Amino acid sequence: MDPREIEQNAEHLVGKAERNEKITAELNGMDFHDRLKVVQRMQDINKDHRQHNSNLPEMEISTQSDQGEQRVVDIQMKTERSWMDPRKWFGYGQDKTDVYDPPHSELGQGLLGGAADRIHSRNQRLNDVLAELDKQNGRR
Repeated sequence: MDPREIEQNAEHLVGKAERNEKITAELNGMDFHDRLKVVQRMQDINKDHRQHNSNLPEMEISTQSDQGEQRVVDIQMKTERSWMDPRKWFGYGQDKTDVYDPPHSELGQGLLGGAADRIHSRNQRLNDVLAELDKQNGRR
């Protein structure tokens, strides 16, 4: 993915995330390297948006590094609870909304989940190549 595509995807997805909409399908359709770049750019854009509007939720990203490569394992949007919400009085001042789940998240975040993520990314790249070959040969 080139820098222009990363920027476009990040702009689109950060808007959805700031509205607490799920962005799982869009991110899981990307290679895990591209996904990390897009998510990092999304976090920068969210910080810029929050400087102009402090009522927007803050993006919280969790990554994991295994076998020397970093991958996104969770994205949550944090919002401040109102003083009218009694949970704030007892130390629960923020509400978190989960907006992303990695591919095959039921396998956990360890080595098995990382392997499944890499396999999913590789299969996605192979499907993209096959689709391009079919298009060039007039099959689609």
